[in-house]
Amino acid sequence: MKWISKTHQRQEALQYIDDRRKGLITSFKTPWDRINDATCDGIEWGTVTIIAGRPSNGKSLFKDQLVNEGMLLNNGSTEIRNLSFSMDMSSLMVGLREISAGTGKTYTELCSTRGYVVSDEDMMACYATVASN
Repeated sequence: MKWISKTHQRQEALQYIDDRRKGLITSFKTPWDRINDATCDGIEWGTVTIIAGRPSNGKSLFKDQLVNEGMLLNNGSTEIRNLSFSMDMSSLMVGLREISAGTGKTYTELCSTRGYVVSDEDMMACYATVASN
């Protein structure tokens, strides 16, 4: 464990204030003005943001919009990296949901169940959705 002095903390804070003043550091803008207004014009770097709520209340939708639309709002920077994970869905389920949203096909349709079989045209739409993200 490394101990940090109050002097070091204050110097680091001064540098942060100066860098923000000069526009060298900005926050990660979200698609929602109310969240940007409640924070420092978006989510500050180095913070952990937890989205919690009851099942089926839109947590995954919120997260997906934050990541996908947020990247566009932040100039699609290739230097931005985010870590997003779901504690209640596997990676496969997250991917299926994203493809479902992009193609307009339901989860059950994409899984070729209940008499529906994914067509070649549907598959092309799936590939196009993945390529556009």
